[in-house]
Amino acid sequence: MRVLRSGQFIVAAGLAVLFVGGCGDDDGNAGGADATEITVEAGDFNFKPSEWQVAADTDVTVTLENEGLNEHEWAVLTLGTEISSEDEFIEDIVELEIEKIDPDTSDSITINLPAGTYQVICALDGHFDAGMEGTLTVGA
Repeated sequence: MRVLRSGQFIVAAGLAVLFVGGCGDDDGNAGGADATEITVEAGDFNFKPSEWQVAADTDVTVTLENEGLNEHEWAVLTLGTEISSEDEFIEDIVELEIEKIDPDTSDSITINLPAGTYQVICALDGHFDAGMEGTLTVGA
């Protein structure tokens, strides 16, 4: 068995922290300017994270993981559209979506959008009004 000296132990411990810290966090993958994949966790009744950033005009795979007790979906509204209640919702304002998925399942979609800020909602009855929404920022 090899015994580490105090300086070696500190370096080894620091590397372990960097390795474990780099494995992810509780907020999921919120994307970034060069992200080609993002993961969204659907809970009852929220998205985690609730803000995402991706590059414009780039294929990005979005995976929705339903960790809640109810069915959920991830619907991106058309650019420039923002609603404040379900009373304003109509299917015509949906740009793209991951359709209703059951609890403890996941589904993916590849998106490719022009630059802008998009409202994202769960369009199932009662979910948006309960607070299930987010913002997708598509950069230039």
